[in-house]
Amino acid sequence: MPDQIHYPSEDTDFEAIVISFSRKYSLVDKVFTDIHNGLEVLPINEEDLEPIRDVCTLLLLEYGKDTPDEHMLKLGLHMLLHIRLRMTARKAAVPENDSSFKLFVAFSNLIDRYFIEYKSVEEYAVKLNITSGYLNDIVKGLCGRSPKTLILERILTEAKRLLYFENLSVKEIAFHLHFNEVSYFNTKRIS
Repeated sequence: MPDQIHYPSEDTDFEAIVISFSRKYSLVDKVFTDIHNGLEVLPINEEDLEPIRDVCTLLLLEYGKDTPDEHMLKLGLHMLLHIRLRMTARKAAVPENDSSFKLFVAFSNLIDRYFIEYKSVEEYAVKLNITSGYLNDIVKGLCGRSPKTLILERILTEAKRLLYFENLSVKEIAFHLHFNEVSYFNTKRIS
């Protein structure tokens, strides 16, 4: 999100890569927000550092071209997301090929794709051919947050993005996000 501040601990050596993108690339902002799967910052171990550096090097090379390929940049950002998901799976002691983890990733991808159209956990559960209770158990088990919270946070992130980057009123944003009543959009809570 815009205006985030990162302040490193003074007593720790570290290496950081900061990726910032303009409004043009805001469609992939979810990759770099803390709302993605409700996960905290994870330290990077040596196993993950090399692929992250490689992907960042490719992103920098592509971005430095006279006419960078937007598709290549988005692919690089998505590669970083998947490295992040691997790290999360290891931290949670869940193998990447675990069916729960695969459903969790599928759910996250569905949120990215359908958050404007689908607002309920039940709609996502139907898409995944599982019950909403089972989806709730999987998501809470892997990230400690409810599926509803993740959906609402994604909607909130998009609303913030539209407020920040677009010249739209709250009413127009509510309409864009498929809320029939502005008052309902204004009172939506993340619990």
